[in-house]
Amino acid sequence: MIDPAAFDVALLQSLVADAARLAFDAVRAAHPGQHINAFALVSDDSAMTIGPMANSREALAASEYGDEMLWNPAEWAFDDGGAYFDSAYRLLLQAHRDLPFDVDFATFRTGVFEACIAALAQLDAEGAFGAGAQRDDSVLLFEVSDSEAVEGAMARLNPPAVLARFEAWMASWAD
Repeated sequence: MIDPAAFDVALLQSLVADAARLAFDAVRAAHPGQHINAFALVSDDSAMTIGPMANSREALAASEYGDEMLWNPAEWAFDDGGAYFDSAYRLLLQAHRDLPFDVDFATFRTGVFEACIAALAQLDAEGAFGAGAQRDDSVLLFEVSDSEAVEGAMARLNPPAVLARFEAWMASWAD
């Protein structure tokens, strides 16, 4: 039974997974000459929106920012497929209107971000972003614009090779 006073995080995760799959496919179809090796879902601090970003080896090589661009989805080249997130947006919109949800904002926000991370992890487990060496070359991120990174998301979404690359990049900034 559907409880209209509760936000359905499981439904959101399902909607986000479907939308992300379609968005990733849309990026590859729209840019067939590019090797898409970075995909992210980006939300905002109020958990109102969810959108896709993607990048390619070619776009990274052409960038003057180098590896800094790799870890910053806001600078990525492609945002195809955003319309696929309309159903997820409409679900989020309910919680931002004056509807009587029995959940506080912090719990809601955490649930939305967790749904996005879990959706990406699900697609990764299905092999959507490659396997083996191909997956080791691909970055998968969830980011909240103008906010701190969601703790543990990077490690949940990426293989050890990607984490090592990120840690090396972070260490280069410590010098």
